[in-house]
Amino acid sequence: MKMVFNVLFKWVKTPKAWAGIIGTFALFAALALIFSAQAQAFPAKNPFNAVRPNGGIGGPDNANLRTETLTGNAPEGQAIPEEVSLEGKRIYSLRVTLSWTDEPNAGRRFTNQPDNFELSVALPDGTSKKDTGTGTNVNPGEIAIEWNWTTSGGVNWADPKKGTTNDIAITVTCTSAGDQTPRLSILGLRNRADPGNDYTLVVEYRYTD
Repeated sequence: MKMVFNVLFKWVKTPKAWAGIIGTFALFAALALIFSAQAQAFPAKNPFNAVRPNGGIGGPDNANLRTETLTGNAPEGQAIPEEVSLEGKRIYSLRVTLSWTDEPNAGRRFTNQPDNFELSVALPDGTSKKDTGTGTNVNPGEIAIEWNWTTSGGVNWADPKKGTTNDIAITVTCTSAGDQTPRLSILGLRNRADPGNDYTLVVEYRYTD
């Protein structure tokens, strides 16, 4: 072992050795610059988060903005109903945003697999929208559904004669909750089940009295 160190020490002191060392560092520096420039030119897309609608929700200048926040827990495979009563005589825009963050990993040897959610929003007139998303404990999930009736003068579904209201029905479903998986697992026997996930609902809308 001592002989090996002596040979290595003598080699390091030679001009060729220093040229090789400097060349290696220069090569790594050049590669780092190339990869950095490539990453800026072609940024990676986030596969987990939904693209949130651009800007704030619409409405005339005199419209009020109201935000309501609800929280809950969605067991895997179970649909959770939520209901929100919208205020005002005319409603000009509506955005419902569902967000969630998966639980931390169950130790250094485990990885908590993504949780998948579905968000459905039904309006009093029978129209509805639905979307899905994926989230982890590193990349929180988000689904946003939006309507805008500003150009048509707003909407009002409340009619005492017909018995209709401005209540919107929201359904949150954790379609699949990824297990905690270890680095080494035979036939999934060491996996730890994930029963579901907490969520947050934010309902934003513009209206006039």
